[in-house]
Parts: sequence; structure tokens; C-alpha cells
Amino acid sequence: RFASTDTPTPIPSDLVIPTYWIRPPQILSSKAGSHRFIWDLHYPPPATTSHSYPISAIVGDTPPDPMGPSVVPGTFTLRLTANGKSYTRALVVRIDPRIHMTAAELQLQYSTGVRMWETINEASAALAQVRALRAELKERASSATPDGSVATLDSQLSIIENGIPSDKVGAMAGLARVSGDASALLDNLESADMPPTRQLIAKAAEVDARLRAVMAKWKVLKTAHKRQ
Repeated sequence: RFASTDTPTPIPSDLVIPTYWIRPPQILSSKAGSHRFIWDLHYPPPATTSHSYPISAIVGDTPPDPMGPSVVPGTFTLRLTANGKSYTRALVVRIDPRIHMTAAELQLQYSTGVRMWETINEASAALAQVRALRAELKERASSATPDGSVATLDSQLSIIENGIPSDKVGAMAGLARVSGDASALLDNLESADMPPTRQLIAKAAEVDARLRAVMAKWKVLKTAHKRQ
């Protein structure tokens, strides 16, 4: 889904490449007249808290990583909605004849990519909430007498954000690590026209499990904070 109200992906403040490499943002226009919109056969980029640009760059057309997963070949319905009216047309996406993957392999690549895309979105949204709450606690601590409960809550939030190292008791991946791992897996899936390896599928399942674990802890902590 693309809309005229979409906001372009911001250019990182710590960008280390010239901006002429970067693909200009493409937003659907709501102005009268004919417009051209090029769909690159990908889902929209995940709402991650950080973006990077690959070394395999194209002048003026380098999209930020991670990209959204590629769609599978098939028949799609284009629906344009404007001024309360909808117009539809069929669109057929065909496989590149140079690619030798079965329909099942394409579906596995696609479904795994969508899972990682959803994981990034969920982890990034929660991460933004955690960081906002930590910023609020920091401001509260600087403007009031020291409160042990504030420090305790911030420590718990730090674990949700950054996790517990694997060499420590109760090791747990934080939201930042989960989002980063899912982004790396999505990049791997999109980097080659090959079936996902068993190792990649296993790693995706592991990242899913880590997300569920840290989200469960975040839900408990968020509920406890609201009661205070």
C-alpha cells in the first residue's frame, strides 16, 4: 500500500556517503494530472529505527537497507483510490527467466521475508516506546529528588532495549538486537535469487522466539508502569 500521505525515509544524520547515490523519495502525488509511480515489486521498507546504504550502490537510485520483501510472481489487483472513487486493473508479475526457483522455494523466500519484515516493524515500534519512556524518566530524574523506583525502572527498560549479554545469567536479546538481526536476515533473503538455506530458516525462527520473549517482558513492564 502506498499513499499520498506517506512520509519519505529520512536521510541518516551520520550519513557517510554522498547524497547523490541515494534514491530520491517517491511519494504518490495528489495533484491533478498524470503521474508516474514505479513499483519496484517490494513491500514498503520496514519501519526500522535506523537505515544504511549498501556498497552495491547505483548513482541516484540506491535505496536504503533494509528493503521490504519482494513479492512472488502472480496476478495482482491495482486499486487507485482518489476523491472517494476507486479504479482497479489487473497486473501480472512474472518470474525473471534467469531465475531457476520453484514456486515452493519462492513462497518460502517470500514468507520468511514477510516474517522478518513484520518482526522489524513490531520490534522497532516497541523500541521507540521504550526509548521515549527512558527519556521521560531521565527528564524526571533531573528535575526532582532522586527516586530509587525511577532508577529501577530505567534499569529494567535498559534490559528490554539492549538485552542481557549471552555470558550472563538470564541472557536475553533486547529489542535493538532483535530488530538488527531481523534486518540482516531480510537483507540476506533479498540479496540472492536462491532458496533460503536451512540455517537461515532456523535463524529466523530463533529471532521470532527472541521477539516473543522480549515483547512478553515489555508487556508486563508496561502494564506495571501504567498502574503506578
